[in-house]
Amino acid sequence: MSVENQGVALRVTGAALAYGDTELVRDVNLSAAPGELLALLGPSGSGKTSLLRAIAGFLPLTAGEIRFDGVRVNELPVEERQLGMVFQEHRLFPALTVYRNLEICLTGTVTARVTAAEAAARIAELLPALGLTGLEARFPAELSGGQQRRVALARALLVRPRLLLLDEPFTGLDAPLRRELTELLRREQRSRRLTTVFVTHDEEDAARIADSIARFCDTAGTRSFRQAPLQRF
Repeated sequence: MSVENQGVALRVTGAALAYGDTELVRDVNLSAAPGELLALLGPSGSGKTSLLRAIAGFLPLTAGEIRFDGVRVNELPVEERQLGMVFQEHRLFPALTVYRNLEICLTGTVTARVTAAEAAARIAELLPALGLTGLEARFPAELSGGQQRRVALARALLVRPRLLLLDEPFTGLDAPLRRELTELLRREQRSRRLTTVFVTHDEEDAARIADSIARFCDTAGTRSFRQAPLQRF
């Protein structure tokens, strides 16, 4: 591993993305240390979600590279990147209970390597931490919006990912509930020292929980980007 990549959990270098002739991002350089929460902040259309999808492996870069712990992952399939992900559409299985929605991410996939007993132990540990005790037998349609977001976050944490990726996971919630859930996310992320990339358009959310902020701008058709540590006073 090069000296440059030592102590860096995520590094994006010279990243560019395009859809046909449309440029999505260009020459993005950013990094996150182990256990850091990095916010990608910007308006809709600025490229922040596209970059997150590239980090996840859903979109190929047209230039540049992505490294996890110093290892290039550009060609690594999504299922081999060891990620936990939460999207705006939380994508719970409507026909499964909360418990089964959690269990299936550990035991019901081709890449799962967790026994049923280990899955049960992980779920039992996480339910109270995320305020889900007593909801195990409910179906997603029987949950509030905030409870559904908690289940989606629990599912991402259960796999014990190397990186946690979140694409505006609390969009559509009222301000008090969004604040409550962002603070819950921050508490759980810190307790696990989990390197996290959090996409948001809300400056208040970013300032509340991020260690550093990468700001994406799209003004008069000109995109710009910069990353800086968050200064707390």
